[in-house]
Amino acid sequence: MPLAVTKEELSPAGPAARITDLRKDFGPPWRRRRAIDGLDFEIPRGSAVGLLGPNGAGKTTLIRCMLGLTRPSSGTIELFGLSVPEALDRLMPRVGAVLDAGWGFPRQSGRENLRFLARTGAVPEDLLSGALERVGLLDRADDLVGSYSTGMRQRLAIAAAIVKEPDLLVLDEPTSGLDPHGRRDVRRLVANFRAEGRTVLMSSHLVADVEDVCDRVVIMDKARCVASGTVEELIGAWVRLSVANEAGSPAAELSRLAYDEERACRSALLRREEAAVLQTAEEWKALEKAGTARIEAATLEDIFLELTGSAATVHETPQG
Repeated sequence: MPLAVTKEELSPAGPAARITDLRKDFGPPWRRRRAIDGLDFEIPRGSAVGLLGPNGAGKTTLIRCMLGLTRPSSGTIELFGLSVPEALDRLMPRVGAVLDAGWGFPRQSGRENLRFLARTGAVPEDLLSGALERVGLLDRADDLVGSYSTGMRQRLAIAAAIVKEPDLLVLDEPTSGLDPHGRRDVRRLVANFRAEGRTVLMSSHLVADVEDVCDRVVIMDKARCVASGTVEELIGAWVRLSVANEAGSPAAELSRLAYDEERACRSALLRREEAAVLQTAEEWKALEKAGTARIEAATLEDIFLELTGSAATVHETPQG
């Protein structure tokens, strides 16, 4: 059995993950569906990266490829400089993952489930209570998992992922099915994990959860990466333009602005350099002077919806 990657091999040099020209197809050649189409991005060590995208964007397929659960059609994946899936056996002791909120044997307690996992993964049992405490399950550790709520089972899955103190934590929709308190606890856990110098990749379609704890974002739509960078870089690259209805018909330069009934104005998101050109138009200057047109800062939610055309519930409060 291959030896696990040592701490010494996980030197600070290089990213925690490097995805290069990754593609994944499903189905026979005559009915092929491309789930990932030419992804390129890196996850810096010690960062928390949010993988944002509507349902069906390819987030889970990407994560499964990274964990060796699905083999890519082409392209490369490296974790800590080692190739996946070739070096996966050595890498897995350094990687924790949560893919399924229903993890656990229902007729065993939470502690018994972790104890079984510890034995199969050569994890010291004295780490179990610490993992349970970090996810807020220590007082229910000896209850049967079958009696746990959806949120509690999700916390147990996270405890199972962190019990081996991994250097990379991968969370696929970790706040799905959780109530507001559960979502807050997961965000706090991710923030603490990152503060310890570890690396986190967290997928979600809830912008608020990602924006709260992640310093970098990768936005996916229709199997492709449509934007990536730090939260500050993305927000700084876009602005929102608004034109009040009473301003009359917009000029040709404003014709692409979409009607927004909720705000009762014509508004659109533009890249900052496009907005700078628009501001030189005489009609825009007149509207701005009259107070019927303005440029505002964009939000990450604005950018997500603009790039994905998604009606995703960015304000969703899942119930658990």
